[in-house]
Amino acid sequence: MKAASPLLSLLRLRRSEADRAAQELAARRRRAEELQARSAALQHELGLLPLEPTSPHALAALAASRAAMSSMLAALAAARAAQNRSVGEAEAEHRAALQRSRALERVTEEHARQAEQAAQHAEQLRLDEVAGLRGALRAADEGGVV
Repeated sequence: MKAASPLLSLLRLRRSEADRAAQELAARRRRAEELQARSAALQHELGLLPLEPTSPHALAALAASRAAMSSMLAALAAARAAQNRSVGEAEAEHRAALQRSRALERVTEEHARQAEQAAQHAEQLRLDEVAGLRGALRAADEGGVV
């Protein structure tokens, strides 16, 4: 049963890795949602800009504002694409960590099953030995030999 302790320690490590991967995935997904929300808010603001300027200065300000917002939207789109790739990488790492953990769980369960079978076999051998000794003692008593 000495091998169980290192196996259980390794299993705890694998589960911890899977938990960390899940936390990282959640953080990256939150960041992707934040970028999506910022992009939607900026698009909304862009839609609120007046369509007809009232003066040449307003026209220049409107054009500059639209250009700046379009530039920000492009930057947000690039950031969202990068974040989506990052989420994909985090999902892959999380899946891999879960697979490593599950594989080790199966090994640990198999080890425990084999250890239990070995213990049961050893107990059966002891019981057989006791039964054999009792039988030999009974036979010796019946035969008059002590």
